[in-house]
Amino acid sequence: MALINLGNLFGGGGNTAPAKPTNSGANRQASLGPPPKFEGSFPNRRTLIATDLITAGTAGFITGLSTSVFNDIGGFAVPAQTAIRFGFGSPGGGYELNQGFLYASLIGAPSVQTNGFLRFNAENARQTNIQTMLEIRTDLLKSSQVYTKAEQVPQPEVDPVIYRDSFLRQRFKPDSVTTVIASGSTEYVPITEYY
Repeated sequence: MALINLGNLFGGGGNTAPAKPTNSGANRQASLGPPPKFEGSFPNRRTLIATDLITAGTAGFITGLSTSVFNDIGGFAVPAQTAIRFGFGSPGGGYELNQGFLYASLIGAPSVQTNGFLRFNAENARQTNIQTMLEIRTDLLKSSQVYTKAEQVPQPEVDPVIYRDSFLRQRFKPDSVTTVIASGSTEYVPITEYY
């Protein structure tokens, strides 16, 4: 009966040292890293809307927001066998429309657009690893014409890759209004999904 070296079967050698991680914070580069590896994976453009991102409380309101901290107003949980990156495409080659565009209009009580800082984070489920990908004032993201690309903010695909059971989380620090009406708010947030 022949014995099989199980170490070689699973990609390891008999007494070889484990590979060192290559994507630590110390050696991260500004350019995009490799796409996530799934069998037959391909990138898919998707736009998240307010109902995907805002977690509303009673009667569709988020109340009690503090003007001194970034308040968690919701997020998108990455489903199983999927990974995402914030944004889509790249403006490479001078083609600005080859990337995603971001729009957000958060409505506060009494039914007026509210201003403040909106932050998009990549967060693991326990919120022990949080990386901010974008922090921007909401008055730079809103316009009277939602579908006009010229009035939206370009958002190309950026690292990090967010894997299953982690979140693209949205946090908001309002200037003055402490209530957000989820049903009246409008958001278009581009992401790239990998299956």
